[in-house]
Amino acid sequence: MKKIYCLAVFATLLFLCAGAAQAQDRKEKRRAVTDEMRAQMAQRATNAMEGKNWMIYVVPAEIAGKKQAAAETDILTFKDGTVTSKNLSASGYRTSNFSMRVQDDGVAIWETMQNDGRQNRAFLRGELEGSEMKGSLTLKNKAGVKKAFYFGTTAP
Repeated sequence: MKKIYCLAVFATLLFLCAGAAQAQDRKEKRRAVTDEMRAQMAQRATNAMEGKNWMIYVVPAEIAGKKQAAAETDILTFKDGTVTSKNLSASGYRTSNFSMRVQDDGVAIWETMQNDGRQNRAFLRGELEGSEMKGSLTLKNKAGVKKAFYFGTTAP
């Protein structure tokens, strides 16, 4: 009787392990498809930005969303996997590579860091959804003092 019981327990465990392994295989296949789809979406977003000048409106974070927020215009240029800000470039910041990823909701996110050779840095993060771009810019000076801005292709 013990042998039959042991065989039954062993068969049940074997069945459960096989089912778990199959479920894991299915999950990994779905993840692989998702990763492949994300890579394709990221490439499409990069291609949509490539060779284009994007006019953006830049607003200091402390006044963003307030009525009649004074916006400064800038132009972001994406070329060969790099991004240049016309205003930052005029202040000595260098063109930089950007990274691209796609969120679960399909929004493409690009990020970069630029420096001016004097230990000042600019961190840019943009979201591309369709033909609209919005994002943030953080300037951090040599002393570590930060200034935050928001930008978008739609006027505030």
